[in-house]
Amino acid sequence: SAYLAKLMDCPVYIPHVSSKEGIEIVAFLKNRGVKIYAETCPQYLTLTWDELKKRGPLGKVGPAIKTPEDQDALWQAAGNGLFDTIGSDHAPKDKKEEDDFFKAPYGSPEVETMLPLVWHYGVNRGRITPNKLAALMAENSARILGLFPQKGRLDRGFDGDLVIFDPAVKWRVAMDNQHSNARYSLFEGKELLGRVRQVFARGRLIVDRENFLGKASEGRFLATRAGWRPVN
Repeated sequence: SAYLAKLMDCPVYIPHVSSKEGIEIVAFLKNRGVKIYAETCPQYLTLTWDELKKRGPLGKVGPAIKTPEDQDALWQAAGNGLFDTIGSDHAPKDKKEEDDFFKAPYGSPEVETMLPLVWHYGVNRGRITPNKLAALMAENSARILGLFPQKGRLDRGFDGDLVIFDPAVKWRVAMDNQHSNARYSLFEGKELLGRVRQVFARGRLIVDRENFLGKASEGRFLATRAGWRPVN
């Protein structure tokens, strides 16, 4: 795909980078002028294979989660600008630990824990700055998908999309504070410092603590604009 991207002068988006080797390939391509965007996800930044293999089919994600050494390399790439985005890879499929591993679907619920996890393991530990987190999780995605300047930043002329995040709140991930269709979380039992309190979409409050206030009819179609937009 990277070769075709260079041949056709067309940007390519590489999701779910999970290993040190993958990072090295991304760096190699970027250094040679390939128009490539790279993304990683919360599960690769915060979990290891030794943790996941205990969860059976619940830990079945693709690509597989790797080692602490890979995790350290991922954080370095997030901090130094090699990664362009951090995506949720949200796939809230209802799985059970006793399910057949080979028949169980890939994926796990991520969107509710995404920001607290990246803040706790990234910002709180000095691996990335708050501004870098905002770029990786909001502004860069809007730029890449051609939604900027409508989306991606809190500023005059932008939609009023806003997350109210309290960095001082201590809490533990548990099933009774998750709201997806999946009845599990790969991060269950983890104690985090920092929690989402409110979410606004186009200036309207749609999440208030544990309550979802949005309506199905309120979504709007957003046209994107194709093209290469360097973000780092």
